[in-house]
Amino acid sequence: MSYEVQSTLPEKVQSSVMTEYERRAPVMGEQERRGSEPSLRPAFFQKFRPPLVKTIIQQVVSERLNQAIYDKDQAPGWAHEIAEEIKKKLLEMELNRYKYIVNVTIMENKGAGARMQVNCLWDSDTDNLAQETFRNVNGTIICVVMAFGVYFY
Repeated sequence: MSYEVQSTLPEKVQSSVMTEYERRAPVMGEQERRGSEPSLRPAFFQKFRPPLVKTIIQQVVSERLNQAIYDKDQAPGWAHEIAEEIKKKLLEMELNRYKYIVNVTIMENKGAGARMQVNCLWDSDTDNLAQETFRNVNGTIICVVMAFGVYFY
């Protein structure tokens, strides 16, 4: 970002009028100069959208667990595979500068209660969460998935 100073001052004096920001800013290429000003916030269309992510979660979990029968030995592997697949699909969305956290919990459905709580300190304008609770068709599995999108400043 450079400003043209139109003045009758000598060139040496004009060059010392640059702001501190201009001195520290890296030299940008022609493509970046034509673009918009750099921003600390993502554009509206580049934000983490929970409804879209929720659809991804539903698709991945139902493909993997819909016909499965709960097995305590296989559940950790299923959780890992589901988390990796969701993370891969989130990365395919190409939301620049977002970091993702995917938490998958698989439980046997025996009627027992479960409580989950997550506390986060984040920027409510850019960061968000998508969550989904899934019960398979034969009723033996409950899967809770939380996907966090955190904007990296």
